[in-house]
Amino acid sequence: MLQGSITPQAAPPDRSARDAASALADEAWGLVGADPRKAQRIAVRALSAANAARNPRAASVAHRALGMTAIELRGADEALAHLRRAIAAGRRAESAQLVAEAEMTLALALQLSGDASAALRHAGSAMRAAPQSARLGLQQALILERSGRLSQALERYAVVERLAVVTGDQDTLARVLGNRGVLQIYLGDYPAAADDILRAEALCQELGLTLMVAAARANLGYLAARRGNVVEALRWLERARPELEAAGDMRHGIFQFDLCEVLLAAGLWRDAVSAGRGAIELLTRTGMQAELAEARLLTAQAALRDGDPATAEHLATAAGRAFSRQRRAPWAALAREVVVRAQWASGRRDEAMLASARRVAASLDEAGWATNGSSARILAARLALELGRPQIARTELERASAHDQGPAWMRIQALHGRALLCSEHGDAQGAETALHAGWTAIEEHRSTLGATELRIGASAHTSELAELGVRLALRSGSPEGVLRWAERGRAGMLDRPAAHAPADARLATKLDELRAVVATLESAAKDGEDTRGLVSRQAQLEDEVRSQARLADASARDAGVLDVDPDALHDALGERALAELVVCDGTLWAVVAAE
Repeated sequence: MLQGSITPQAAPPDRSARDAASALADEAWGLVGADPRKAQRIAVRALSAANAARNPRAASVAHRALGMTAIELRGADEALAHLRRAIAAGRRAESAQLVAEAEMTLALALQLSGDASAALRHAGSAMRAAPQSARLGLQQALILERSGRLSQALERYAVVERLAVVTGDQDTLARVLGNRGVLQIYLGDYPAAADDILRAEALCQELGLTLMVAAARANLGYLAARRGNVVEALRWLERARPELEAAGDMRHGIFQFDLCEVLLAAGLWRDAVSAGRGAIELLTRTGMQAELAEARLLTAQAALRDGDPATAEHLATAAGRAFSRQRRAPWAALAREVVVRAQWASGRRDEAMLASARRVAASLDEAGWATNGSSARILAARLALELGRPQIARTELERASAHDQGPAWMRIQALHGRALLCSEHGDAQGAETALHAGWTAIEEHRSTLGATELRIGASAHTSELAELGVRLALRSGSPEGVLRWAERGRAGMLDRPAAHAPADARLATKLDELRAVVATLESAAKDGEDTRGLVSRQAQLEDEVRSQARLADASARDAGVLDVDPDALHDALGERALAELVVCDGTLWAVVAAE
C-alpha cells in the first residue's frame, strides 16, 4: 500500500456538513434493531461524511452502529474494531456519554465472543459514567444474564423498566420486556415469562419493530417447548422464521439453535441434527464462541440419538475443548459425557475408555450433575463387565444405586444400577423387581409432569431400561418377558400428549414452582454452584406434584406400566400369528406368538 509522507491541510468543514453527518449517524443507530442491513449501509455513509467533516461525535455513533450491525449480521469479532474506534472518537469529541455508550456496546461484543470477564469489566465502567441511562442499563442487564448472573440481571431489568416508564422510552421498554421474558424462562417462572414476552410482542408491533416482533414470537415458541407443548412451539417458531432468517447470521443462528432444541425434545432426531448443523454454520461466522460451543454440544446429543456416534463424538469433543478454554467446567463435563457415550455406541471397548468413563462420572458429580453422573457410572460398569473387571463394575453400580431418595431421574438411575447389580450377583428376581420399579417411576413421572425438558431424559432412560429387560429375559429364556420389555421400550418412545396448564389451581402452582426449581438447578449446575439444596427441594416438589395430580386427574391415577397380557394377546390373534423382531446386543431375535 502506498503511503504519503505529507498530508495536505484540508479546508475547515462547514457547519451543515457536520450536521448532515450527525443526522446520518443518528439515523443509522435508530435502525439497528429494526433493519440492521439498512442501518449498516447508512452507517457507512455516515462514517464517510463524519471523516470528511471532521465530526468525531458523528464518527463515534457511526462506528457504534457498524459495531452493532456487525454483531447482528456477521459476528462479534468484526464488531470489536468498530467499537474501539467508537470509544476513541467519543474521547476526541470530549463526550463522556458517547464513550460510555460505545464501551457498553463493546462489552456486549466481548461477551458474545466468549470473554465474559472483560465484558463485565467494561459494562461496569460504562454504567459508572452514565448511571441513569436506561439504554446502557438494558445492555448491562443482558451482559449479566449471558454471563450467568441471573439474579443481578433481573434486578437491573427492574431498574431499567422504571426508568423507561418514567421517561416514556417505549423502544427501551419493549426491549426490557423481551429480554426479561427470556430470563424468566431460564429461571423457570413461565407465567411471568409469558406476560413479559406477550407485552413485548404487542409493543413491538405498535412501534413497527418487525425484527423484534419475530424475536418475541421465537421466544414464545421456546417457552411453549419448555412447558411441554411441542406443537405450539413449532407453530410459533414457523411464524418467526422468515424475518429471523433474513436478519443476519446471529439471529438466524440462535433461531436454528432453538429449533434444534425443540426438535430434539420432540424426538425428531434427524431434523434436530439438521437444525443444529445450521446453527453451527451460522454461529461459526458470527464469532459467538459461547453459543457455538453450546450448539455443538446440542447437535452432538441429537446425532447420538439419531444413531451417528462418529458425528456425536466429533462435535462433543470440539465443544468440550471450547468449554475448557472458556473455563466452563460444568459444561465441559457434559460434553465429555457425550464423547464417552458416542465411543460406547460406536463399539469401542478398552481400558482407556473405562478410565475415561469413570473420570467423567466423577466430574459430573462434582459439577452438580448427579443424574448424569449416575448414568455415566452405569455405563462405566457395563464397560467394566465386558472387560472382565467385575470389582470395578460392582463399585460403580453401588455408587449409582445409592441415590434412591432424590428426584425421580436420580431414583430411576439408582434402580437401573440396582438391577444391573442384582444381575451381576445372579439375582434374577431382584433385577426384575428393580427394573419394574424403575419403569413404573418413568411412566408415572412422565404422565404427571410431561414437560419437554423431562422428555429428552425420559426417552434415553426408557431405551436403556428396556434393553436391560430384554437382555435379562433372553438370559432366562422367557419369550413373554422378551415381548413385554420390547413392547415397553416401543411404548415408552411414544410421545405423551402435550402438557397444558392443569385445571386444578394448586397443581398448576406446584408445577410452576417445580419447573422454577429445575431451571434454577440447571443454571446453578452450569455455573458450578452447590446444587444439593435445590436437588432436595426438587425431590420434595415432585412428590407433592404426583400426589396432587392423583387427586386432580384420573388419568394420572391410572398411570403405570402397559404390560403385554399373553392370554389376551392369543385371544386377539385367533388363528393368526405375531412375529416381533427384537435387536439385543447386535443380535436379531424373533418372538413368535401363535396358537
